[in-house]
Amino acid sequence: MASKDAELLDMIVKHGFHKHSIRVPKQISGQQVAVKDLELEIQNCIKVPVGRQKIIFKGRFLKESEKSLASYGIGNGSIIMVIGDKFDPESDENMKIMAGIEQKIKDIEKSYSEMEATFTHLKDDLSVSTNAKDSQGDIKDLQKKTAFIIENLSKQLESLDSLVLSDELTIVKQKRRTIVKEIQRILNKCDSLDEEFVNFCK
Repeated sequence: MASKDAELLDMIVKHGFHKHSIRVPKQISGQQVAVKDLELEIQNCIKVPVGRQKIIFKGRFLKESEKSLASYGIGNGSIIMVIGDKFDPESDENMKIMAGIEQKIKDIEKSYSEMEATFTHLKDDLSVSTNAKDSQGDIKDLQKKTAFIIENLSKQLESLDSLVLSDELTIVKQKRRTIVKEIQRILNKCDSLDEEFVNFCK
């Protein structure tokens, strides 16, 4: 049985003055590893987006993404050169937009925390007064605030969904997925709190 190392392809990738060790499987889904697989690994390791890469091996550009690395004569220990600028998140317009959305989400969660604290205070008061009807007006106000927060979060989701992201920039797509998960987390908290409001008023 072949060792795991025998199933991997180790290369040296030069980018500018730096050298990087890159390792890819020799086969992916039963197919020989292709140029496109190397492009993705370079993007992940060196942060040069696929669309900006020019990969050179022995003076030859690797232009056909679907071709196998073996067809270019690339094997273990091969030295490859890549030309292209690294991705700069600070200058990317989509990343700037998402940074703004992230800040809005932080502000929204702060409002949620304040609302949750208010509800906790109402429940503490109830333990003393034992009259939930006295607090129903306050609960309705909190329900309105919850609805506003949910609406605001939904708008942020729409803003994220409207962004046109290149398939080549996986770092940007990963950022969007992270923010979407954060929004969904707060939405779930809002749903749970809204259920508590309903049960409180019964």
